[in-house]
Amino acid sequence: MEAVLRREHPVILDIGTLTGSNVEYFFNSGVKVHVEDFLGAYRSGKYWSLVEGQSRFDESAFLRENLNYPEDYFDGLIVWDILNFVDPKVA
Repeated sequence: MEAVLRREHPVILDIGTLTGSNVEYFFNSGVKVHVEDFLGAYRSGKYWSLVEGQSRFDESAFLRENLNYPEDYFDGLIVWDILNFVDPKVA
């Protein structure tokens, strides 16, 4: 975390549920925070289809629509335990 705070204009991505204490901590430290409801989008059904009786997840569309940021845009990522709730391939 110290490495992120040493950057001139640090930017992080929080892919979990927005938590006020997280945002407040980073805001007070001069860090810009982007929040994506990764799990909400994953569970929305928008990226799921039934193909030959099996559920299929469109990873390309999901990533393109939910994590569409320039390369090297973020200095850090807040994940917590959110990846425990998605398919390992997506995680």
